[in-house]
Amino acid sequence: VEDILLEVYATGSKEIVVDSSFSKDELNKLTETLKMTISYEDATAIPEGLEHLVKNVSQAKLIKAVGRLFNYVIRTQKRSLD
Repeated sequence: VEDILLEVYATGSKEIVVDSSFSKDELNKLTETLKMTISYEDATAIPEGLEHLVKNVSQAKLIKAVGRLFNYVIRTQKRSLD
């Protein structure tokens, strides 16, 4: 949680995206401290056609995080366009 707090403060993020299995206790700590939006996305596979954007990323956890964000944006933007 401390690493997340430091990153959020450094970047000025207003929202974080986590998977549905993320610890509820940890989420409570984050929301109490940060007063920010918590969103959920479980899909982490890089969507078809976007693979080239991570071709130079070597760390699996970063690729997974980027995949989660891509999927979240695609899902939420699709919903808002319907």
